[in-house]
Amino acid sequence: MEEISQFRSCKTKIIKQSRTFTFLELKEVKELVEKARVILEQSFTEEKDEAIIEKIKEISSV
Repeated sequence: MEEISQFRSCKTKIIKQSRTFTFLELKEVKELVEKARVILEQSFTEEKDEAIIEKIKEISSV
């Protein structure tokens, strides 16, 4: 349950930031962020997960 709320919080930040550097409307950015999450989940193995999570945490804390 905690992971879901963290994802939603992070997702909101990503959407807001994405809108600042794209010409996409809110709906388009939301779709893009959701598709990216699904693609990333399908693309990576458990070995890579920790390194990816750390990098994303570094980015989102900036």
